[in-house]
Amino acid sequence: MVWPVRLEPDPVSANKGGEDGPWKVFNGRAIEEIGKRVEPGDQILITAGNAQQAIYEAFPNHTVAEWAAGYEGVFAKYACFESYAWMHHQYRKHLSYNHGRWYDAVIPNFSTSTNGSSQTARRAATSCISAA
Repeated sequence: MVWPVRLEPDPVSANKGGEDGPWKVFNGRAIEEIGKRVEPGDQILITAGNAQQAIYEAFPNHTVAEWAAGYEGVFAKYACFESYAWMHHQYRKHLSYNHGRWYDAVIPNFSTSTNGSSQTARRAATSCISAA
């Protein structure tokens, strides 16, 4: 069987704005499926920065946030960073914000507890959505 696109995305390609074949396919499918379900007032959370900018642009009337920004290529108006160090690195290196943005948030990486509860993960996701 011959696949129409390379299925193993280049990890560096996420910073190319979604121009790589797998990102184009993913973004196209995501936009189509989100479009079927999205309602006024919904927030759309993305996880791959520049590689998913097409999704951001496809829904201009919705709040689109990067909810786990721990990578290069952060671009969205709203972001929840994984650490203060990474947030400030991104502000200075890529976003050119000398004084930050008051509405961004820092939510450290989360994991489930030893008893299998995912309360920490739920709280982190809820906090990010509330911040956006």
